[in-house]
Amino acid sequence: MIRFIHTADIHLDTRFTGIRDESKRKQRRAEHRHCFTRIIDIAERVQPDFLLVAGDLFEQTHFSPDTINFIVRQLERVYPLPVFVVAGNHDLLVAGSPYLTWEWPSHVHIFKDGQFQSIALKDEVVIHGASATQQSGFLNLLRNYNVPQDERIHIVLFHGSEATDRRAAEQWGSWLPFTSEDILSSGADYYALGHYHSFRSIPFQQKEVKGYYPGCPEPTKLDETGPKYILKLKLEKGRPIQVEKIQVQSRQYREEIIDCDGFKDRNQILERIREFGNKDDVAKIILEGYPDPALELDLETLRESAKDWFFTVEIENRTRPDYRPDQMDNLLALRFHEQLQEAKAQGKGNSRDIQVLEEAEVLGLDALLRGHIRGYEI
Repeated sequence: MIRFIHTADIHLDTRFTGIRDESKRKQRRAEHRHCFTRIIDIAERVQPDFLLVAGDLFEQTHFSPDTINFIVRQLERVYPLPVFVVAGNHDLLVAGSPYLTWEWPSHVHIFKDGQFQSIALKDEVVIHGASATQQSGFLNLLRNYNVPQDERIHIVLFHGSEATDRRAAEQWGSWLPFTSEDILSSGADYYALGHYHSFRSIPFQQKEVKGYYPGCPEPTKLDETGPKYILKLKLEKGRPIQVEKIQVQSRQYREEIIDCDGFKDRNQILERIREFGNKDDVAKIILEGYPDPALELDLETLRESAKDWFFTVEIENRTRPDYRPDQMDNLLALRFHEQLQEAKAQGKGNSRDIQVLEEAEVLGLDALLRGHIRGYEI
């Protein structure tokens, strides 16, 4: 039996563009480093047989030399523990990459090719790794790649998207795509994946688990809610994979929905937002429902009022003023509403056109029913 740690999508030096306050962005980048330090702390304490990093360790487009030196120094702490690293789409293996130009510790094995290469660890384990490059980014490297069928444990390590999971592929983009059939046919004992930022097993919706995406250990975007993990695994040839999820993140990212049906003024919204307050959390508040047409939403005012209740908060408006037909007694307004509904039906699902028509309907009904047009943030 072998024991190892699998992590991916750490994204050191990410910009945290979803956070408006620059000082908070800097704090999150510092917390991101602390997360990586905790991963190394765990590896130092657990003493697994090796550590796998499945891509996107840092941001190639705006990394700092200080960050690469930090990574190297942290990895030196676990010498002589073997560490295997592949590049992902955010830390691509390109000319000038720190993977090619930095001096890495001797126990850190970076796969410096866009095709699978194999490294044998003693006589018991073989790591098959491929890094993401500009040339290989949209190739299916796994198709027709077959590992030897012998007594050794074979682990495939790369950063790619399981195309069978279409929703995830659309969310995170296609990179080194592969299918469930590719997993089942290539014959490895474990697939150590990176790219998708939430924990999930592979193959997609298959009973027999052949590997995992650990997800990002520290959230980087507002929609990366819930607990985040690295994985501690035990693997024995021909036996089910044993996995333990270890939470290492500094902060929780949360998404909360507020139903604004019948709300008359902004303070009612603020009262609900305050109920969700936690000064350690990054929160996204989504406003839904049909508030009174007199309620004018000023998202900047709401954000400013709520900022001290969270580490940082974003507010998204999905409400619609309560201009439902059964609430109208103005015949001209009813006819205007009917015409807009007909126009949306003819839009044949074009989301942008429908959005424009919905905004036009709100502004038109404002003029017809209230005598003035609201000013609000879209």
